[in-house]
Amino acid sequence: MDNFLSLLKNETWIFAENHIRNYGMSDGIEHVRRWKSNVESRGCRFLITTIFRDPLNHYLSLHQKLDPENIIGQLDFFMTNYKPLSDEIDGKERAKQAIDILTKHFDFVFYENHDLLTETILNVTGLPSQNLGHTNKNRGRKSYSKEGLSDILKHLNSRGDIDFINAVKYNYDPSRSYIFTNNVQEKQGQIRKERPSVK
Repeated sequence: MDNFLSLLKNETWIFAENHIRNYGMSDGIEHVRRWKSNVESRGCRFLITTIFRDPLNHYLSLHQKLDPENIIGQLDFFMTNYKPLSDEIDGKERAKQAIDILTKHFDFVFYENHDLLTETILNVTGLPSQNLGHTNKNRGRKSYSKEGLSDILKHLNSRGDIDFINAVKYNYDPSRSYIFTNNVQEKQGQIRKERPSVK
């Protein structure tokens, strides 16, 4: 990432994705602060955004079998990437820590709204829309028992995923918050004024 940012010029936007087996926010936020300082010292804008899904849908699309003891939910992914969070911290505290990181460090947060994410990024950056293919598809169907789904939900709830997503929806889902929609529009306008020219 540091080498990637060394190529940055105040001419257009560049994008980086934090995917599986990279930093989680609990141990990666110091890197984010460093990258942000690096970018802004060059007179450029640094934005960080993410999108979350329904926790059960996220689990079902990720895991191939029901094994509640090894469930890695969205909260685990967000905080530590692919490593489960410590059992020493209870679920509610996990959720509070994650929401605190979102509040302090993220410019835009979305819940199951790819259209709004796309619209926001295009409006903020001034980049043209592009049609992209979808290669990450689930090509099979699996059956789950009612008891199995119940076990998954109980486990996700105990690890803080349900509290976390409820807080995300309450604070960031525009269908639930007129204030959020206005804040997005206001932030988009502010960033558009400050963004570098696009060539």
